[in-house]
Amino acid sequence: MKAASPNPVNVASSVFIVLGLTRMPPSTSCYAVNLAGLTWRVARMRAKFPGEAMAAYVLVNVEITDSAGFAEYRKLVPATIAAFGGRFLTRGGATEVLEGEWIPKRLVILEFPDVPTIKAWYHSPEYQQLLELRKRTATSDFVIIDGV
Repeated sequence: MKAASPNPVNVASSVFIVLGLTRMPPSTSCYAVNLAGLTWRVARMRAKFPGEAMAAYVLVNVEITDSAGFAEYRKLVPATIAAFGGRFLTRGGATEVLEGEWIPKRLVILEFPDVPTIKAWYHSPEYQQLLELRKRTATSDFVIIDGV
């Protein structure tokens, strides 16, 4: 029995076979396949179809002014992010400036499903309480970036 072909508009991802690629984009999951004695990398990559929302990001440069108070914020904020389908991509890791004069303090990058979800999280009652805590314990630059 022949399987029905998927409607490409409803397909959430595509499969690409890449030979010799050593570094995959972060939006891929990759695994090796041995085919005819050659090892191929098979990458499952998110594909954009009409009407499909792409990820959006939050970039926050934070300068902590009250470590004890900010520790409370840092402990409570992950649950609010996860509740809206968000996740941390970076959370204050080491930075290295290759160009320009900007010296980031503590960079945080969050990924959410889309911009409306970021705004819903940011304006949610749960985060608004934590936002007040963050503003009392740190100064921040907070930017939303639409993904491609």
